[in-house]
Parts: sequence; structure tokens; C-alpha cells
Amino acid sequence: MYTTKYRPNKLEDFIGNKQVIQPFIRWLLEWDANNKKTKCALVSGVNGVGKSLIVELLLKKHDYNIIELSIDDDRDKNYINEMIKPLLKTKKTFAGQENCLVVSDIDSNGGDYGFIGSLTECIKETCIPIICICDDRYSQNIKPILNYCVDFKMLKPSYDDVYRLIYKVVTTEEIKISKSMVDKLYEQSNGDIRSILNNLQLGTKKTDNSKNIQNYSIFDTAGQLFSQE
Repeated sequence: MYTTKYRPNKLEDFIGNKQVIQPFIRWLLEWDANNKKTKCALVSGVNGVGKSLIVELLLKKHDYNIIELSIDDDRDKNYINEMIKPLLKTKKTFAGQENCLVVSDIDSNGGDYGFIGSLTECIKETCIPIICICDDRYSQNIKPILNYCVDFKMLKPSYDDVYRLIYKVVTTEEIKISKSMVDKLYEQSNGDIRSILNNLQLGTKKTDNSKNIQNYSIFDTAGQLFSQE
């Protein structure tokens, strides 16, 4: 799968949203349990933009142990109180790694205010950083946690960022694709890089009579990206 093959393994290779990385690192390394307004990082952005990936790469870079609470877990009040809350008091693992709780898809529990209420209590009481991930930062469901969060809003990656990725894929996989199709992939993806990679894989080896972007060096195309077919 292209989504696996071209998945970044380090933070430096992450596609787009470079403006988020340094403030995010600063929040993590300067995290203070006594600062109630910054106890949690809220990472938001459209589906497929790389929210979970950037969190994983950032924590990996700084050698944190990730405690995960995903949508596949039982996220009712009892589970959180019995299984998650005790972990929030343990700052480090036996190996000396700092702990961090990552809660994904917090806006996907519908009207379950029991989950959000329990999560809010966790944020208030935690002795370790908490990172929450959502698609819709303005969902009314997550409103109770916002007073304790630092916002990291991830934007749709730029055309240039996506073009560099597509260029790498099509040259490696020997895919023939026109410049107009690259533009179409970018517009239709709405920032969903997984969608772009999946579409490239589904459309491999298809050709047309338009000029192939492999005919140009990545450096030669700078002045042609928006104007030449």
C-alpha cells in the first residue's frame, strides 16, 4: 500500500503544516501540570491531513511513551476512571520514558457527555501531558475541554508540498500522469493525503496524451506548476 510505503518515519519528512511543529514541540517540552490552561493539546484538522501521524512522530522524536485511548476502546466513565485515570499519575515508565496520553476522535462520541465529562476530569487531574485529536474543533460535544487546551489547527497542505510527494511517488513507481490530473487530485483531496496516495495506486500505469510530469525535473517545474499542461 502506498499509504504505508510513503508514510513518513520522522518528523522532518512530514508533509505540510510545518508551522505547527515547533510550537507543538515547545508545548510538549515545557508542559507544566500547574498550568491549567495548557494541560492538553487539541490537534484538529480535516480527515487525512495527518493529525495522528504528526502526534506519533513528535512523541517518537522526543522518546515519549504513548498511552492511547482510541475510539475502538470502551470510553465510558467506568473504563476511564478504572483504566486511564491511574495512569495519569505515573510520569515515567520503568525504562525512564515520559508518559503521554493520546485520545483520538474525541468529536466522534456523538452526544456522549459522559465521555467528555470524564475526559475533562482527566485533564484537570493529570500529571502527564494529554493530546486530544479531532476533525471538528468547533463541535459542541468537546466544548467542556476547551478551557484547558492549547490549539494546534492543521491546515490543508499546500499545492507545492503535495506536488513534491506526488512527484516522488510517480517517479518511484513509474506512473504516468498528466499535470492536469495532479491538479485534479489535489483539488478533490481537500488535504487528504491518504486519499491522494490511494488514488495514485488505483490509477497506476494509466497514460494519456498529455505531458507527463516525469518529463520534468522537480526543480524545472517551479515556473510551470500552475500554467503548463
